[in-house]
Amino acid sequence: MRRFVVVVLISVLLVSACGDSGSETEETVASDGVPDRVLFLGDSFSQSLSWFEDLAASGSLPFDVTSAVIWESGAPLSQHWSKDGTLEIISGGNWDVVVLQEDLVQHWANVEQFRESAGLLDEFIKTNGAETVLFMHWPWSTSPVPSQEQIKEVVEATSVDLGATVAPVGLAWQQAQAERPGLTLYGTDGIHASAHGEYLTMCVFYATVFGESPEGLTFLSPQVSEEDGAFLQRIAWETVGGSAQQ
Repeated sequence: MRRFVVVVLISVLLVSACGDSGSETEETVASDGVPDRVLFLGDSFSQSLSWFEDLAASGSLPFDVTSAVIWESGAPLSQHWSKDGTLEIISGGNWDVVVLQEDLVQHWANVEQFRESAGLLDEFIKTNGAETVLFMHWPWSTSPVPSQEQIKEVVEATSVDLGATVAPVGLAWQQAQAERPGLTLYGTDGIHASAHGEYLTMCVFYATVFGESPEGLTFLSPQVSEEDGAFLQRIAWETVGGSAQQ
């Protein structure tokens, strides 16, 4: 199992991704249809997903997945679209799934630009043989606008336009907070994820990408206890299953 290093500079990741894939290109498409190459594209909200490989490999039926994260602090999808390096990574990585994420709170005044950029990237992703997943993130605890419902409406409307799958991370956060309000999902800035928020995010992506429950996975990120991990795994699966039925 290989992991690409999470970096801020696109040029560094371009060297790692394109240079590392040549000898194994013929092996990277899962013969059973299960995705085994996943690219996360976004800002610092996506940074914690570098643990995704470890989570995927920790089940009773482990998934041997290669993942990479391209993130730039505060970057909207339009910024990623404008970079040749990003497009080279998408086209040259033989990805099965590409996840798109933008902080809609930070860019709430430019929601239409988000939808336009997601559309451009989605078309490019599909042209290169991959599927698009949209990362529905959580609201900032420090800002009342947009709410989780407003974020949900924008992401779901975009997914309908594109025919893309949604990873309902923010809805899972909402459910976890409703059931266990004392469990801190936000980091100290009230914007980014704590260790528990990061773990729940990864579990939602596990359920979304593989269509399997994360319940019983043995990988726990630092600071997450077995009890908390089991709770977050359950919430992730219930949220993804419930979202799919709507």
